[in-house]
Amino acid sequence: MSNLLASTDPQVNHKRIYRVGGALTEFTIAVTVSKATITYIDNIAATAVDGRLLESELYLQAKYGAKYLTEAYAMMFYALGDKLYFTPVGKPWAWPEEFFIDFPLPITGIGVTSAGLLIFTKLKTYIVTGNTPSTLSRYTLSELYGCKSHKTIKEIQGTLLWVANNDLCASNGGMPKVISRDKIGTLSIDPIVAVVHKDIYYLQHTTGSIAYDT
Repeated sequence: MSNLLASTDPQVNHKRIYRVGGALTEFTIAVTVSKATITYIDNIAATAVDGRLLESELYLQAKYGAKYLTEAYAMMFYALGDKLYFTPVGKPWAWPEEFFIDFPLPITGIGVTSAGLLIFTKLKTYIVTGNTPSTLSRYTLSELYGCKSHKTIKEIQGTLLWVANNDLCASNGGMPKVISRDKIGTLSIDPIVAVVHKDIYYLQHTTGSIAYDT
């Protein structure tokens, strides 16, 4: 191959030449050459190439039906059914097929705390710790309290509040605590949305009523 562009960008110090075809079914790095190279004869056997795939080939769009898009640790997260999908660090557009964590039941909400991501199903709360794709790990926080609706998850001074079963719960990354039962009893509601204003949590439900907690 000839007429390769010689980069004048001072930040560039080499070029990667990719190959596809024959024994290589995906774009694969064949060789790395200096940025000044303008002619190269590719005579490397398929078994001797560098072997790394073209990075962008691994990146897909988010899947149809993605829910609860959330940013944390320079990564993006979303839920789809019982899976939590995530991006590489610093690449919010990239969703590799294998970057997900399985959960036993469909995910109903995602919240961010200083200790990790709280991941909710209808009846349980989990925490996902780690700040890179390779260090993410799932742990169970509560088998008694889950989350009715992602729209009820709000943060007040570093603590998350949400509607769990028939109670309002709170957590800063530890075991969820019920904070409403001793004040207003159990909450037999179908929540629509929650907002926080001046550190007061307001919750609207389908009857039009609004409950709040300080």
